[in-house]
Amino acid sequence: MARPAPIRLAGTIAATALCAALATEASAQSQGGVIVLNNQLQLGDVVAGVTLDVVDASQQVTTTSNARGAALSGGAEGQNLDLTSTQETRGDVLADTTLTLRGDTEGRVTAVTQAQGSELSVGVYSARADVAAEQLTSGDVTARTLVTREDARLIGGGDLQAHAFGNSATMGGSAAQVVGSVDQRAEGDVRSSVRLAGQYVPG
Repeated sequence: MARPAPIRLAGTIAATALCAALATEASAQSQGGVIVLNNQLQLGDVVAGVTLDVVDASQQVTTTSNARGAALSGGAEGQNLDLTSTQETRGDVLADTTLTLRGDTEGRVTAVTQAQGSELSVGVYSARADVAAEQLTSGDVTARTLVTREDARLIGGGDLQAHAFGNSATMGGSAAQVVGSVDQRAEGDVRSSVRLAGQYVPG
């Protein structure tokens, strides 16, 4: 008699409207530091979504969904950095994860949903960074994670997350000095929600 094979489900989707990367590294010919000018404007909506329909999964179910309006990431090593950055997201940013779990899900269910209006990430190593950054998000930012069906049985438990950020900026490094300012404004609604409709989840 034929037996069903074990199934491991995994889904990942990411939508980034504007993304830039910067990187500098010192060389024998380098003089002084590096100047980076960044100007990002996102006018339209950014949407990322995952929908899974699962029946009696024997192993884990994992999915991630990430939507970002404008993003800049990078760093400098052994060379000073002068960064001026302006990021503006006028459209809405939506990340949505919907899981329909039918029957018994034996493995652990993990769903991570994240929405960001503007994101800035800078790493500095054995150098100095002077940063002047502005971030404006005027649209709504929404992250939703939903597990449907009230008869769903999550035998292996679950980890359901939803994160929404109007603007985010991270800076750091080692043997480094970071000086400057970050001006952040979020004019729209920023919301995250997790909803589980299920019959059984282990406590």
